Amino acid sequence: MQLPNHHPQWGFKSHVHIETGEPIEPGDGIVPVRLSRTASEGNPIRDFNSPFPAVDTATVWGWAAGHVKAIRIEKDRENALFVRNPDSNAKLWRISASKIRGFTPREYARLQTFPDDWAFYGNNKRELQLQIGNAVPVIFAKQIARCVRFALDKLDGKTVTAPQSCVQLTLF
Repeated sequence: MQLPNHHPQWGFKSHVHIETGEPIEPGDGIVPVRLSRTASEGNPIRDFNSPFPAVDTATVWGWAAGHVKAIRIEKDRENALFVRNPDSNAKLWRISASKIRGFTPREYARLQTFPDDWAFYGNNKRELQLQIGNAVPVIFAKQIARCVRFALDKLDGKTVTAPQSCVQLTLF
């Protein structure tokens, strides 16, 4: 099945991260990695057993395969094109792996719970990522809509049972 907005290609152009081209060994898994915000705290290599951070429009996520490592390096302030804070001593995360690629728009959309047949339209990957990152996750929006409908039905005097997801939680 051909998915809309899904054309994965290995190869990630970066001034920070390194795609080594080393052979991938059997058992070397593919792991999710944070490719932007390289000065952020927290290891950029993620696993599938931990909650995934929220998708936003500024963070670039991707996949790395084979001999995946992340190390902290000093920023090259002498040859850098853009230095936002010349007084910062932040260290950058450098990911090295046999292969690296960014998420496709379809993979971002799956994180936001869009159905696979939902097509996004734009002139480039950035425009698609903005649409997806600014969206409310589909399943979350559906839950909110159910609760709003329940509240409106109740205001209209209808006898309705609240969906489990709409039960008010109490702290004490």
